[in-house]
Amino acid sequence: MRNKVSIFLTRLTIMLVGFSCVVAAGGPAAVKASKVTVVRAAAGQPSAQGASDCVRYRRKKVRGKWRRICVERAKNTTPPAGDNTGAPAETNAADGVPAAAPHPPNWPNLDVLTNFPDPGKTCTLAGSANPATNPEKACSNSLKNRYVLPTGGFTPTLLSDMMKVALGDGGSAPACDSQNNRRAVSVVGYVRDVKVGGCAFGESCNCNSQHDGQCDAHIELVLDPNDHDPKGRGMVVVEVTERSRRLASMGLLQSNIGNDWSTPTLKGRLKGRWVRFSGWLYYDPDHHLESWQVDPQDNRSSSPGPHGQPKHDNWRSTCWEVHPVMAIEANVQSPSDAIH
Repeated sequence: MRNKVSIFLTRLTIMLVGFSCVVAAGGPAAVKASKVTVVRAAAGQPSAQGASDCVRYRRKKVRGKWRRICVERAKNTTPPAGDNTGAPAETNAADGVPAAAPHPPNWPNLDVLTNFPDPGKTCTLAGSANPATNPEKACSNSLKNRYVLPTGGFTPTLLSDMMKVALGDGGSAPACDSQNNRRAVSVVGYVRDVKVGGCAFGESCNCNSQHDGQCDAHIELVLDPNDHDPKGRGMVVVEVTERSRRLASMGLLQSNIGNDWSTPTLKGRLKGRWVRFSGWLYYDPDHHLESWQVDPQDNRSSSPGPHGQPKHDNWRSTCWEVHPVMAIEANVQSPSDAIH
């Protein structure tokens, strides 16, 4: 009996001593704080465990020892797919042409296409344009050949509003560095036709390729399913490029029509349907005098007739395009600006 009392008194003494030490250190609140301590650190500063992305941790007793456990890490601020302005704002000081967008992890580098358009040849983002002698054309080609997704997603835009996006000063073609050329948009339109574009003579952006499988897929969108006007008063163009085809074939682009974005397949799966296209907004200056937005009277021409008379060659509503297309969703509901 005496031994039991002695043991009890000894344990009680130890507890009282320990309690007095805790009180001296800050009272009962310190007991709770000693078990769970939540600390916030400035983002990017290393935690007690050495994790540079830990911004909040707590103390936890593990196997009799107090340890700091990270409970919140900083969100990744590194853009996973380039910036949200399209072809990067930075320029190559040597030639004044926009540098390629930063590649996200595990994203293929398509800055230079090898064995394109023919075996042994290569094609850069600038296509066949010489950055030293024609920097504006080289810059324009690099916009067409973008292949990195925007970090901020695509902004829903009505097709009717896209037809009215501002031109350059005095109605001129917007320059390559126009902010509108760096917008990522999503539009819905009725697919009137899908065909190979620019293969007759070859386009500079594709290093003048005349192979149907390499040329861009030219997709015509309208708001009225019964619109077959060959003069294109209500028609907007969107284009699938060689680089976007390659990304789609790798399963890297969103689509509900599969990964084959070849022109014949696109025609079979999209023509006669309401489709949402997402991609980069781009003004094609090569057709500046061939749109109703620029030439509402259709009496101007980039290539007059043999006696200098206007050629009347309007064939599209605007030269603003979604180019390149980076996502496709077929069979969607008609938009609010649809004409029925």
